[in-house]
Amino acid sequence: MAGSRLINSGSMLLCPHGGSVRIAATGYSARQPDGSIPAKATDAFTIAGCPFVVGSRPSPCIQVKWVVTNVAEKIDGQPSLNAQSTGLCLGSSGDPQGPVTIMRV
Repeated sequence: MAGSRLINSGSMLLCPHGGSVRIAATGYSARQPDGSIPAKATDAFTIAGCPFVVGSRPSPCIQVKWVVTNVAEKIDGQPSLNAQSTGLCLGSSGDPQGPVTIMRV
């Protein structure tokens, strides 16, 4: 794919509290040179290990919802994601708990 490096199955993303994001990139047969699969904004991004607590009640981030995508490069007709994309980490109630941090694409 042309343009900027895309977020892919090997990228490293974190919630604002340090939980790690698992990227389930699906539906795209072409791989990047390192063997990773480019992610679409519609793929599942689940979060594990978030220690966030409200008061004394655990309120971990559990998923990422993408609000700014890379519309210049599409995968199977869906927007892709790059380092300029913006995602919000959501708790189990669906409320935003902060932005995802893209550590490595």
